[in-house]
Amino acid sequence: MKTMDSIYIVTGANAGIGRHTTQQLATQGKTVIMACRNMQRSKPVCEEIKTLTGNQNVFLYPLDLVSLQSINEFSNRIKNEGHSIAALINNAGIMTKDFEISDDGLEVDMQVNLVGTIALSLQLIDHIEQGGTIVNTISITRKVNALSDNFLEPEANNFIRLKRYGNSKLALFYATAKLHELCQPKGINVNAVDPGVVSTGMITMHKWFDPIADIFFRPFIKKPETAAKTFINAISKGLSGQIFSGKKNTPISMEVINSPETQKVWNAVVKYLEKKGF
Repeated sequence: MKTMDSIYIVTGANAGIGRHTTQQLATQGKTVIMACRNMQRSKPVCEEIKTLTGNQNVFLYPLDLVSLQSINEFSNRIKNEGHSIAALINNAGIMTKDFEISDDGLEVDMQVNLVGTIALSLQLIDHIEQGGTIVNTISITRKVNALSDNFLEPEANNFIRLKRYGNSKLALFYATAKLHELCQPKGINVNAVDPGVVSTGMITMHKWFDPIADIFFRPFIKKPETAAKTFINAISKGLSGQIFSGKKNTPISMEVINSPETQKVWNAVVKYLEKKGF
C-alpha cells in the first residue's frame, strides 16, 4: 500500500457486521484495513471481498483488542506507514461465555469492548483527518445496566454474561460521549452506533435452546449487511455526537456528556491506560 493513502479501518472485519461494512466500503472504492485477531480465518474473507468488489485495496492487519501490546503494534504500524485515516470503525466486540481475565489484568469483555476500543482510538486520534470519524459500537443492553464505582475491577463471583456485556457497552457509550467532546476542537467526528439485534454469532447463548432460536428467531432479526449500512451512515453524514440506529440518528444529550458517570468512566479508563504506559 502506498503511504499517505486515505484509509478506513474496520476492527473485527472478518465476520458479521464488520465483514459487510468492509465489503460496502470496498464497493465504494475505499482503501480498507481489516483489523482482525485471527489471521487464518480472516485471510480468505479478505480475498473474497477483493474478488466480489473488484477492489484490491483491501488489506488485512493483525489486531487483538484483548492485548494492549497488540493495540500498540497495530497503531505503530499505521503511524509508521503514514496513512491519513478517514474513519476508524470500532466494530469488534465480544460477549464471553465464562469469566476470563486478560494478560493485562482486566475482565475480557470490559477490555475488548471498552478499554481496548478507547486505547486504539487514542493511539490513532492524531492521524485521523479533519472531518474524519470515529465510530464506536454500543448496544441496547446498555439500557438495563448500571456501573459501580469499581466497574473495571474483575469480579468472578458476580459474573453474569449478559450483564457484564451490557456494562461494557454502557461504559463505552459514556466514553464515546466524552471522546466526542474532546474531538470537537480537532474537527474529528465521533459517533455511536446501536445496531440492534443482529443475526451474528454474538447472540448465541451456548444453551440448549440455541437450535430452536436459530429456527424461529434468527429469520426475523436484522441481517448483518443491513446493520452495516448504519455504520456507513455514521461515517458519511458529517455529523458528530450522534447515536445511529437503523436509518435514524439522535444526538447524545448534553446531560449525558456532562454527567458524572461519563467523567467517571473516562477517568477510570485513562488512569488504567496511564498505569500501563499508554
